[in-house]
Amino acid sequence: MVSTTAKAVPLERDGKDQSGQLLRRLSDLPVGESAEVRNIAKQTPHAEQLESYGFVPGAQVIVERTAPHGDPRIYRLDGQLIAVRQKDAQGILLVREKESWNGKPR
Repeated sequence: MVSTTAKAVPLERDGKDQSGQLLRRLSDLPVGESAEVRNIAKQTPHAEQLESYGFVPGAQVIVERTAPHGDPRIYRLDGQLIAVRQKDAQGILLVREKESWNGKPR
């Protein structure tokens, strides 16, 4: 079972967590890209509500599109489309294992 408790994930200066995995914020993921949710920062507005939508560790999320003025953005999660404001998406931390963040293989 996946834990749904929001916890702060400390980031080192180079954008990695303590285990050395490269982390990025959901708000920084380009349209059309996907990644795995690592955690939600404790101070994230609406953290519990985001978890109830399925933003839990291990979930795969895809950026579908951006609203005309850039906020909110639409994400696909568990087959559903969910609109999330950028201020909330900044607290959702992601990890990608197969590619680097610039889209080129490691």
